[in-house]
Amino acid sequence: MTETTCIFPSPDEQAIYAYRWASDAATRRGTVHIAHGAGEHSGRYREVAARLTAAGYTVYAHDHRGHGRSAAPGRLGDPGPSSWRRMIGDMVAILRHIRDVESPHPVILLGHGLGSWAAQHLVLDHSHELDALVLSGTAALDLLPESVFDPAALNAAFAPARTPYDWLTRDESRVDAYAADPACGFTLPPAAVAEILRDAPRLADPAELSRVRPDLPVYVLAGDQDPLHPGLDPLLDRYRKAGLIHLTAALYPGGRHEMLHETNRDEVLTALVTWLDRAVPRPAVP
Repeated sequence: MTETTCIFPSPDEQAIYAYRWASDAATRRGTVHIAHGAGEHSGRYREVAARLTAAGYTVYAHDHRGHGRSAAPGRLGDPGPSSWRRMIGDMVAILRHIRDVESPHPVILLGHGLGSWAAQHLVLDHSHELDALVLSGTAALDLLPESVFDPAALNAAFAPARTPYDWLTRDESRVDAYAADPACGFTLPPAAVAEILRDAPRLADPAELSRVRPDLPVYVLAGDQDPLHPGLDPLLDRYRKAGLIHLTAALYPGGRHEMLHETNRDEVLTALVTWLDRAVPRPAVP
């Protein structure tokens, strides 16, 4: 794959940095846009991109506001005012750019953790601009306690824990790399968390969910030891009641929050590529 850096200007002049990993495969299948989780950055998805590009999918992954290279100097973890809706707006703008420059290839949004909740919001208004949706490490946000944004609370289930980040994955090398990464491990400020939770009821509103096109292919992957797991079944039930007819869930026993970084990530990525190949239409290329 070929790696380049993109910079997307936002309406409020915030520079949003992203990687583009181009597929060198003879046949292009589509383009995947990755929206990462809280307290991390897009560079952690390079291995995921390698697997997807080998299968024919070009990959974009951006850094949310306050994260990675998109963070203002000295303000890592601070996404700024009105950050939640602006974060979702950034994703819409990037998706539209992808659709313009990567046409006619299908566009898939893959959201993990915080990125999955932003993706849940995005599809309420923009499902017709996507060819498929993948949610990783996700849940019904409105049913989760505020402590879902507190890594110490998330790690409590794994006491006695080896590190403060055992809740992420069973792979100790991945946990150690996360702990050693200066761009990982921070928490969002209370004002940003309050914004996210204030908008959460919209994700549970049947009238809002009815706006998602029913034929949108949706793939949900999760570990049954993810601290967010109690909120997974309610999310799936809501999507079924909303009439989504192509909803698939993959639940991995023993898996924790980051299935794309788990000890069985090869199995997880193989299943993801298999689903993408079946769910996403082949581009009409002359």
